[in-house]
Amino acid sequence: MNKYPFFESIGQTTANESMYREIEPIIRMCEAIYRFDNHSIYIIDYVRKTFLHVSYHPLFLCGYSTEEVIRMGSLFYENVLSADDLQTLVKINRMWQKFLYDTAPEERLYSSVSYDFYLQHKNGAKILVNQKMSPLLLDENNNMCVGICIVSLSSRRKTGNVVFSKDENLDLYTILNEKE
Repeated sequence: MNKYPFFESIGQTTANESMYREIEPIIRMCEAIYRFDNHSIYIIDYVRKTFLHVSYHPLFLCGYSTEEVIRMGSLFYENVLSADDLQTLVKINRMWQKFLYDTAPEERLYSSVSYDFYLQHKNGAKILVNQKMSPLLLDENNNMCVGICIVSLSSRRKTGNVVFSKDENLDLYTILNEKE
């Protein structure tokens, strides 16, 4: 069992096959974006606790193939994050899930989180990245069952910088600032 619950959610999430059919055109759109953008995009399934899609952009892959990352699921993070960053990301994920749970159901699809952390390539090189995440699909109980993440190079110099936002209200909640 994975000791780092990256694909966990607070509420009990459910899904049906029609929801998964909605993902297919989104994946095709992501693949089209890769042709002219340098961001890594991946889609997380919180019901099945796996990746539904991972871009072939090398930034997030850290020397692994897309297929390897999908096969590893959340265990992938244990291969590309330091022990400190693993703990920090678990903490951020829990705060993010609580933030979503405390957000009015009609605002959840408009919420996002952004944070910086180091990825470590298989060759040992470390790079500071920024990850943004937002719900993509909610289940019938308005819990996030599918989320989309975009990873890019960070403009910061340190990890942290956690910001939760609700786009419709333009509310920003800075949770953690840069740390050593």
